[in-house]
Amino acid sequence: MNKDKLVNIFEKYNLNKTIEQACLDIKDKELKVNFSSPNKDLVGFLTSDIDLADNNIGIYSTSKLLSLLNITDGELNLSFETKNRISTKINISDAHYKLSYSLADPFIISKIEEVKEPPNPTVTVDLDQEFIERFLKAKKALGDESKVVLTLTYENGVGVIRFILGGNEQYTNKVQFDFPAEFEKDMYDDYIFSSAYLKEIFSAHKAAESLQLVFFKEGLLKLVGEEKDANLKVIYYILKENEE
Repeated sequence: MNKDKLVNIFEKYNLNKTIEQACLDIKDKELKVNFSSPNKDLVGFLTSDIDLADNNIGIYSTSKLLSLLNITDGELNLSFETKNRISTKINISDAHYKLSYSLADPFIISKIEEVKEPPNPTVTVDLDQEFIERFLKAKKALGDESKVVLTLTYENGVGVIRFILGGNEQYTNKVQFDFPAEFEKDMYDDYIFSSAYLKEIFSAHKAAESLQLVFFKEGLLKLVGEEKDANLKVIYYILKENEE
């Protein structure tokens, strides 16, 4: 199996150590990974093709597995050790290394149920690379600021999603920018989301042609990233934060 494909899969849900634990369900050469942040305000679902036999694998520390994979190169050979029908270890080898990673019992990792979306999205847009780069630059400039405020409004008669990085308090440092959007009416309510989550999702998909953003007025943000060449799709859901 190709090392880059495998690393890409893990990085899409690990999100720079944001999510460590996950169960990988492999059936009929299809991989499904359901994952969540520790407090479940970010959940997601990944699907991809994968050239491995049917299995259910528990990963306790994805970042440690990625550290091992990152010293390998090219095509990898993967095999599993099992005990009582549960995979306990994955063995990985390339032309130079033989690695072993201890797997977790899938039953100790929290199960993630399907998200019930509100019936009608408020707005749907396809974010491009230019927007993603601007967001990442703004987040870097603000440093530790952890909030982004989303609102729908009109600017010079054009509908926009307004992003305010840094929150909406009067005395905070902030960066504001807009992205064109179509929606039925002006909505002046502010919705606060984690800018840290968005930063990591955008970073994981910054090479993609586009990343779809779906906003629900009930306080749910959905992002859909798809890499057709890799036959990979990831859906992320972020819950709004409560105002302090």
